[in-house]
Amino acid sequence: MERFLKEVKGRKVCLSFGMDSPDLTVFPAVAAQSYSGLDVEQAMDLVRVLAIQNEVLAAEFNEYVPLMDDRHMISVVLVDRLMRTLLASHAARKKGHHEPLLSGPLRR
Repeated sequence: MERFLKEVKGRKVCLSFGMDSPDLTVFPAVAAQSYSGLDVEQAMDLVRVLAIQNEVLAAEFNEYVPLMDDRHMISVVLVDRLMRTLLASHAARKKGHHEPLLSGPLRR
């Protein structure tokens, strides 16, 4: 992930986040479930870094199947957190922040 983020840094991007990429234990409400996928922190770091270091032209969070969510609606909560992270990071970029905010896969 770190190599990818360095390669796209500073570009205009369209974010298409397949919700089947997080681990099944984190996001169960998808048709094609993934084991050993991203955990919550990795997913949020990816969205945060992309939105701060790049101009995001469009974004979509797809593959969510509401009828497959658990009774706690854990999947919809993660989608909400990812969208809020995207919007907050986009706002930070507009205010002049162009580096990840002390967190994320590029921190040392």
